[in-house]
Amino acid sequence: TKLLDIIRLDSEKIKSEYIDKAQAEADVILEEASKSSENMKKQARLRIRDEAESIMEIRFNIYRFQTNAKRYEVKASSIESIWNEAGGIIEKIRKTGKYKDILRSLFFECADRVPDGSAVRTSPDDAAVIGACIEKSSRQLVLEEDALVRGGVEFIWPDRKIVIKNTLSYRLSKLKAEGSAEISKILFSSEEDKES
Repeated sequence: TKLLDIIRLDSEKIKSEYIDKAQAEADVILEEASKSSENMKKQARLRIRDEAESIMEIRFNIYRFQTNAKRYEVKASSIESIWNEAGGIIEKIRKTGKYKDILRSLFFECADRVPDGSAVRTSPDDAAVIGACIEKSSRQLVLEEDALVRGGVEFIWPDRKIVIKNTLSYRLSKLKAEGSAEISKILFSSEEDKES
């Protein structure tokens, strides 16, 4: 019986040690599982936050792009409206009494620069005034009528390779090519200064 008691005590001790060891391992596993679970939750929250921020940034960029596109569309429309109005003013000028003086000025601005034998092209409506200008200049220039030349004159060299355009609409197109940026600065600079 003493031997059995010793075996029983040893086995109780071994059993108790196994249970303590198993309990300790279970506690470590539970603690690691808890930490791992918290890390996974934290990473999931960070991923969700990053994705939400990314979506918000994409939406913000889309709205900003759309707003800028609309603003530039309004600017372009405003500037185009100014040029269209300027074209309308040129047409009105052609119907005033001062137009003949302007037409003469357009002719004499360039007449000295062209060689004899050059053609002077103008619209049929302006042919009488330009014909009188050619006579007054005492130059050997040939008058050509062309309905497409409106509001001025074109000088064509005898070899037809060089053309000087001196019409109000051509001047307006040159001004438009160079002046849209300046007009934009004048009209919209304070608005852009506020944004920057």
